[in-house]
Amino acid sequence: MMKADFKILVIEDEVLVAMDIKEMLTKLGYKVVGIADRMEKAVDLFLVHHPNLVLCDVKIKGENSGIDTIVQLRATGTPFEVIYLTAYADEKTLIQAFGTEPKSYLLKPFTEIQIEVAVSQLYHQTTRDSNLVAGDSPFTERELDILKLLIKGYSSKEISERLAISIDTVRTHRRNMMGKVDAQNSLQLIRISIDKSWIKA
Repeated sequence: MMKADFKILVIEDEVLVAMDIKEMLTKLGYKVVGIADRMEKAVDLFLVHHPNLVLCDVKIKGENSGIDTIVQLRATGTPFEVIYLTAYADEKTLIQAFGTEPKSYLLKPFTEIQIEVAVSQLYHQTTRDSNLVAGDSPFTERELDILKLLIKGYSSKEISERLAISIDTVRTHRRNMMGKVDAQNSLQLIRISIDKSWIKA
């Protein structure tokens, strides 16, 4: 499956957020089949387009939540994956959301790279029989540990504290990784790694 054939439905009631997500995913080559701000519209778009992935906010317009909407879409019997985008992380919401078996649960305010990573990982899992593992990448296990933290937005200082290594060591690993794939910066390094499926959830 090509990226242009990977269909995504966005369920989000904040117009600017929804449009930003659509623009970003379209630039990455994915096909955004529609934007819905409430359950009724989401169901209509789903039945017409049968998306591979639904990006869904928990709180949307109308009487029903995003989670209620996903439950309704699951009831159609059409297979799809879901990634939640939300500001809510209380226990009750998490239990309800995880009951719908989402692939990811991203908390607002999220970054574009977080969405890109989550969607790209799912795309590769969906379209390939098997994913590459760490041994197939040019990076060491320590470099992959650092790369995963970079994706989450951690600075070199924060990575050094989490991994109990010096900040100079972190910076050296970052330079080495960029050199291995001819990346000009960390963002390019991350995108190359996603494209090659060297990064796993």
